[in-house]
Amino acid sequence: MARALVSVLVVVIVGGSCSWKDGSPGGFDAAAAARGAGSLLLGRSQDGRPIVAFRAGDSQGRRVLVFGCIHGTECAGIAIARALERIRTGLDLWIVPNLNPDGYARGTRQNGRGVDLNANWSSQWQGGGRPWDTYYPGPHPFSERETRIGRKLILRVRPRVTIWFHQHLNLVWAWGPSSAAGHIYARAARMRFYHHHWLHGTATNWQNHHLPGSASFTVELPAGSLTPRQVRRQVHAVLALGGALAAPRAARGSAGVRWTSRAERLIGHLPVSVSVEERGRLVYAHGGAVPRQPASNEKLLLSMVVLDRFGARYRIPTTLEGSLPSKGSVRGNLWLVGHGDPELDDAALRRLARKLRAAGVRAVRGSVVGATNTFTRERWAPGWHPIALRFVALPTALVFDANTSPGGFVFDPERRAAAALTADLRALGVRVRGPAGAGREPAAADRILATVRSAPLVDIVRRQNLDSLNLDAEVLTKLLGAAAFGPPGSIAKGARAIRRWARQHGVEVVAHDGSGLSYKDRISTNAIVRLLDTADREPWGPAVRTTLPTAGEGTLAGRLIGLRVRAKTGTLLQQVSALSGWIWLQRSRRWGEFSILSRGLSKPKAVAVEDELVSVIAKDA
Repeated sequence: MARALVSVLVVVIVGGSCSWKDGSPGGFDAAAAARGAGSLLLGRSQDGRPIVAFRAGDSQGRRVLVFGCIHGTECAGIAIARALERIRTGLDLWIVPNLNPDGYARGTRQNGRGVDLNANWSSQWQGGGRPWDTYYPGPHPFSERETRIGRKLILRVRPRVTIWFHQHLNLVWAWGPSSAAGHIYARAARMRFYHHHWLHGTATNWQNHHLPGSASFTVELPAGSLTPRQVRRQVHAVLALGGALAAPRAARGSAGVRWTSRAERLIGHLPVSVSVEERGRLVYAHGGAVPRQPASNEKLLLSMVVLDRFGARYRIPTTLEGSLPSKGSVRGNLWLVGHGDPELDDAALRRLARKLRAAGVRAVRGSVVGATNTFTRERWAPGWHPIALRFVALPTALVFDANTSPGGFVFDPERRAAAALTADLRALGVRVRGPAGAGREPAAADRILATVRSAPLVDIVRRQNLDSLNLDAEVLTKLLGAAAFGPPGSIAKGARAIRRWARQHGVEVVAHDGSGLSYKDRISTNAIVRLLDTADREPWGPAVRTTLPTAGEGTLAGRLIGLRVRAKTGTLLQQVSALSGWIWLQRSRRWGEFSILSRGLSKPKAVAVEDELVSVIAKDA
């Protein structure tokens, strides 16, 4: 059926390791993954059944991820998944045989709560109906454990291409950026190609909208069980697609053609600016002085400023503050105060609770209260389109679990963090009299009773840049603003600090935020490469470079394969694209700085131009 997506998810990606942070039992064992362990527990279904992954092939090869079943009555793909577990291949093969074990056990299309898992994704989600209706999409997007597990896996692995196997139409269904990959698969599998728009709320719809530069399409298997020959044909198609995506591009032009001339021909009359710098010298510029929107390349500027200001090893504190304990008891409220750690979670709060108890505290006569006044609480900046609010949670000083819940963004993270800490303290035998709350911490300075610190700042910035995390960027922007101009931290103060830092290094920028969501942000490619060269000359410069994705990693999934590159991507929905960073120059055998900014091209076209230009720069500059 057209709605039915028996899930074989195939992801081709190069480099990097997959990390998993999940509240479900088991979680993702990144260390085991790095060792190439055979079986990994990703989480559990609604009814508690394990959802596992297997790894096969070459851990150094192109990464491929396969899911065998998402609808419990359409699980012919499990046979393909099992066959892939035993295959000998140069790909780094990841296989999840069954994403819907409850539906499989019950003999139902839906999961254990009566939800069609392939209608439960957020892109163009449409509500309506009741549990156990054929296509019931759930009460809200990602309401189900299984789809949240799938979403987390895709976001962590960052697939270049995703293939979902369905029954029973016997065709390959692709649209938009997934069309080319779908054609390759259809030819290899000898199946009919069907070019039609994605359906509402499906996994393919979600990925094609939320992971620019990737592709996701559907393979509708024939009805019934597959014969061994049919299974072999599908396995062949998976490997053929992986091989086609991994194949190097043929060399173009002759060695005698100057690379700058080739770059000019590639750009032509396109609305693209390009600058390349080597050893402090601008060696090429096309429209290099034109101010353009940097999109998420703004995060690259933010990374340089915060690492310069705080240092790569700085750890952001979260504190418990209150009156000096008397006989193990804290009078009044215990204040939980965040200072801008965007990664604070349950584990950190448990450490904080243990530290407080170790300090001798056995009772709190008031409540645990999350402080709300360290940063301002705005989630907006000049130039943000209203749709931007879909891509960033509320940036607070006290972040808790990325300020999200299974239902979406939350707007009371301070209270939620206080409630979690209250439960942790009570579990340790510390009596807390009042209910958890949130509010403005009094101006009178309380004593710091316990402190936990974040991961090193360079690691936080790396995770921010790897997956282009808008919340982390705006929290760090407020942290920067508070340090530069005094509390409370705000997006406006942080943007002002970015502008001031750039001006101190001889560059004028227009910055209104730290994430790059603002269409009013402006910088030229000449300015970006000058600032990257500045970073090269600073002690923290190597740290900035390590925070950027390598080829095939993070937001560079499936891109620039075979090149030694560290670069930050950028995308805004109104045809803005960016790519800036460092590229290893093969002729001179040193790093060079580059920046490419454009507006007015479709994202696939912009990516194609960016990748071709970077390839020319790397091989011939």
